[in-house]
Amino acid sequence: MKTVTIPVYQYSELSEKARERAAELLRNHTADHHWWDSTYDDADNVATLLGITIDRAIISTKSGRRESRLSDIRFSGFWSQGDGASFVGHFSSKGGCEKAIQAYAPLDEKLLAIATSLDALHLRLGTRLSAALTSNGHQRYSHENTVDIDVTLTDLNGDEQSVSGDVENEVAHLLRSFMRWIYGQLENEYDYLTSNDYLAEYADANGYWFDDRGHESSRFFPAQH
Repeated sequence: MKTVTIPVYQYSELSEKARERAAELLRNHTADHHWWDSTYDDADNVATLLGITIDRAIISTKSGRRESRLSDIRFSGFWSQGDGASFVGHFSSKGGCEKAIQAYAPLDEKLLAIATSLDALHLRLGTRLSAALTSNGHQRYSHENTVDIDVTLTDLNGDEQSVSGDVENEVAHLLRSFMRWIYGQLENEYDYLTSNDYLAEYADANGYWFDDRGHESSRFFPAQH
């Protein structure tokens, strides 16, 4: 029997070139399938505060059952001009949005601006203002303009009234601004999960070792991840 000694390194000990190779491997783990779940949950919470109901995604479980789980947010990113995020659902003017966002995310100026504008609309038109958000069938990309927004205004008897173009445009602009906010949150989360600082932290915490070229050598050790 021959014993071979192979030097191994932690991520932070690698040369710059080897670290680049190791980073490619690690990104497959840190930004794997469903890395966006927590961002979706956050967006769903914010949507509720703004009077927006995002449709739920219907998925099939391993047992064959179909269940409604995460919000049905769609996005493409983060490298093309047509990238963005969108969702389908419903909006109902509710008021109190600014106060709710101040309590939930007091430092988020973009959300506060959206909430303030929605409150101004509510003050003018009340709970009679609503909108349906539906997909316009665009398949290649997901962004705020792949959704049609049908604004409705009713009188006190529940009968539909005509909606001015200014109101339609303002509602659509605010809802699409929220979609752009979601995309920004997704991009920030992806950038964080694939950043060098996070990769180093992830590699050390999960017991990754590499050879001098940046290839994973953790297979020579008991599995820790």
